[in-house]
Amino acid sequence: MGKIVDMNKRTTASCESIARREDKSGCSIQDVMALVKECGVAPSTNEHFIASILFTKRAEREMFMTLDTPEESMSG
Repeated sequence: MGKIVDMNKRTTASCESIARREDKSGCSIQDVMALVKECGVAPSTNEHFIASILFTKRAEREMFMTLDTPEESMSG
């Protein structure tokens, strides 16, 4: 039981450490969703909903940020 408690403490500390890290790459969820809005996507639309789900994944945010124009970024 003591091992489980210790493992839980280490896991919690690790998760808290990850949560405290700041994303300095310009690919934070906040940065990407701001760009989504700049591309003309309005809140409460299907596109906004999909972006809010898709961009929880860092790799998807990074790929989005490589696109040059709003047309590239938001075309389906």
